[in-house]
Amino acid sequence: MTFQHSTSTFQSHLDDGRLGFDELLFSATDEHGIIAGGNDVFQRVSGFEWDALLGASHNVVRHPEMPKGVFHILWKHLQQGESAGVYILNQCENGKSYWVYAIISPVENGYLSIGLKPSSALFDKTRELYARVLEQEHEGLSAEESAELILASLKTEGFDDYESFSSHAIGQEISARDVALSRSSSKLTFALEAMSRQLLELSDEQKKLFDFFDAIRGIPSNMRIVASRLEPAGGPISAISQNYRLMSDEVQGHLDGFRNEKGAKRTVSSEVSVQVDAALFLAAVAELLKELQTQCDRPHSETRVFNDSVFEGENREKLLQSYATESGKAIKEASIKVLG
Repeated sequence: MTFQHSTSTFQSHLDDGRLGFDELLFSATDEHGIIAGGNDVFQRVSGFEWDALLGASHNVVRHPEMPKGVFHILWKHLQQGESAGVYILNQCENGKSYWVYAIISPVENGYLSIGLKPSSALFDKTRELYARVLEQEHEGLSAEESAELILASLKTEGFDDYESFSSHAIGQEISARDVALSRSSSKLTFALEAMSRQLLELSDEQKKLFDFFDAIRGIPSNMRIVASRLEPAGGPISAISQNYRLMSDEVQGHLDGFRNEKGAKRTVSSEVSVQVDAALFLAAVAELLKELQTQCDRPHSETRVFNDSVFEGENREKLLQSYATESGKAIKEASIKVLG
């Protein structure tokens, strides 16, 4: 990703080690975004005491330099009952800040958020995008217009939609985190992330081919017009034009085999990519939830005391089961599309 010509106002928000690579930040809110609980990592990193967090709006940690368009995209997904991954700059009680890649999921009567410390190259590029969008918001861009600008910028970089971007983001962040912790990556998420990246590149190349042949389809007709002016019927230019048309039709026929069954511009590889991206996102979140559960089950320590409830615990378990099941379904769908 490039996101060129942007002076990042986020460069001043440097990592101060507040959130460790070995930690996961968790919080739970009701349907109105009021904080109902979380883990002590969330409390410690935010700098607020629990008395100030519980019962407060989650906006208490919202940083004023976060683009409004990002939250517009996030809430659109949540209100449709969909989970979403997002890079978020949060503000601490003392005015300092920290970055987190958070996955927010709708659950019964509220939302659960699990976050990790971001460090991938995609994170750096996303901050550049945020800075460019924020500058335009300061000039009067509305939240909806900001969201449209963000999605258009992502599309320019090869992501068909926000889901594709967030899947790549979580895949890259988990891989970068594993490297930082000097541990092996999950074989499933590693394979899905590599597959997703290759499918994105393949889809981009196929679209270029489609556009190229669409652009030259008119050449045989133009050659026949020229031939009618310069030579009698059946002359050499007309013959070349006819052969060119036949060859072009044959090539186009082969290319059409890579379009989806409805003949739309979307390629078969991008159709498969949708399923692979879904599987990657679901499998990666399931992996993080398993790790969070393990941390919750550890004996309490000064930094790992979980302020939990049966309600939150049951929701985490339901989410974990749901992500694991849906990930398997997405992988199956991808296989079906590949095998035809």
